[in-house]
Amino acid sequence: MIEPAKKDIGREVLYVHPYRRDRVARVGTITDFDLHCVYVRYGEHISVGNRRQDLEWVVDPSLQRPASI
Repeated sequence: MIEPAKKDIGREVLYVHPYRRDRVARVGTITDFDLHCVYVRYGEHISVGNRRQDLEWVVDPSLQRPASI
């Protein structure tokens, strides 16, 4: 889970779908956030609202590992 601040806009996060057994992760970039959602752009797609608890910070983009691991 992340708690973004304004300085984190543009930072990469890792999304792992909470109900998928294969735990496939997606890396995206924070574009905005509000009280309910963190908006993340995946690739060239439009930003998607995500729950904070489904996101982790990317420590090393080449490893694509969240900070909690």
